[in-house]
Amino acid sequence: GFLLLFLLQSKWFSENKLIPWGINIFFIGFLGTEFLLFIQGGMFYFQFHQIPYYHLLLLLFSCFLLLGITLFFVGILKNIITNTPRERPTN
Repeated sequence: GFLLLFLLQSKWFSENKLIPWGINIFFIGFLGTEFLLFIQGGMFYFQFHQIPYYHLLLLLFSCFLLLGITLFFVGILKNIITNTPRERPTN
């Protein structure tokens, strides 16, 4: 958590739009999976029926997690590649 907040304040995030998108998509996936697990656990405890399409929804929100992490790292790699000094060709 601390490392992510530290990186959020660095200039890398202002230069690249993929990183905030990745964080937001990851956050949506995290909240979605936690919400589903919490509600499903409560329904099991109170002996209600299972959430319809529970496993499919869990897979969908887990894909959001993967997509968010991928966008985050692609954005970081893009910043590293574009900010790396290159050698000048010698004439």
